[in-house]
Amino acid sequence: MKKYLLTALSALSLIPGIPYLLQAWSSSRLDAWDWLFYLAAIPALIWAFRKNPMQKPDLRALVITILALLLAFGGRFHQVNSLTVAGGTLCVWSVTCLLGGWTFASRLLPGFILMLLGTPSSTYRIAQMLTVSTGIALCIKILLASGCFGWIFANKRLDWKIKGSELLFISALLASAIVLFHARELYFSGNSFVPAFQTQVGNFYGRNIEPDSNTRRFFATSEVKLFRYIVNGREVSVLAVRCGNDIHEIHPASHCLRTSRWVVSSEDIYPVYPDFAVTEIDAAKGNRRALFWVWYSSDEFSTPGFLGFRRRFRNNGKYHTFQISIPVVENDVDSARNILKNFIAELARENIK
Repeated sequence: MKKYLLTALSALSLIPGIPYLLQAWSSSRLDAWDWLFYLAAIPALIWAFRKNPMQKPDLRALVITILALLLAFGGRFHQVNSLTVAGGTLCVWSVTCLLGGWTFASRLLPGFILMLLGTPSSTYRIAQMLTVSTGIALCIKILLASGCFGWIFANKRLDWKIKGSELLFISALLASAIVLFHARELYFSGNSFVPAFQTQVGNFYGRNIEPDSNTRRFFATSEVKLFRYIVNGREVSVLAVRCGNDIHEIHPASHCLRTSRWVVSSEDIYPVYPDFAVTEIDAAKGNRRALFWVWYSSDEFSTPGFLGFRRRFRNNGKYHTFQISIPVVENDVDSARNILKNFIAELARENIK
């Protein structure tokens, strides 16, 4: 009975993530229905729990428990709310393994995976990691959820169980594949590029646009500027943000575009120069198509991807994020790309003066 009581008490590790869960479900279009995965986890855990008694403790799970607690209660250090939620879920599962043994915990694992599928931003993260649309990412989550119930059925009816070594190998393989797939975004570090946007940049003539109240509210602790430039009848738009201390005000550009109902057809790292690269996003909304270039800079480095920026972000640092865009005319992406490249070259030339 003491084991079951201690396992129940481990659910306290879920508390730090509850405010973020409620906020995400109520305010995020991508996360609005993720509570269904938590709802599905209830019968899944009850079904797996029946006739599945706790066995000898497995002290090896103590390592996972400590790491999970650091994630769940270390939010002010890592500043990633989704990790706080996932850490709480992982903590409860690791305690079941610590107190009840691997066999007991492995039969409950599908139910906890369902809870992880309900983690805020998981739909976007899957889309980002696999470079697919959020619609496909949601379908993948539903397939994984169905697989969890199939896993429970196999545990119950076929007496099948996964070994700890097999789970560790699969987890390490998936993590390695994700890191390798996003290595350029994570580890590319170019020269610092923090341009000053003037009313004239070479042949580009522009003006400052006053941000509306929604934009100012979104970047509450950051300094945001908007510009419009014209060259040969083509318009280049600029969003320049000097980041404050709230990392949650800064989101991956493709995430913001998708939540604004843009359809992203491609997203990749584009090397403008050997020591400077951007994330290039090709997106459409209705009959409009545009090319977006995004990068992040400090006084020491520039990086094209949000993951690389997120890895380097520290409170009280001086960071900037820039997004420039141009409409794609008659599906001529090369022409739009050349104009953005010329714009970057003129900005760099102005900075050197």
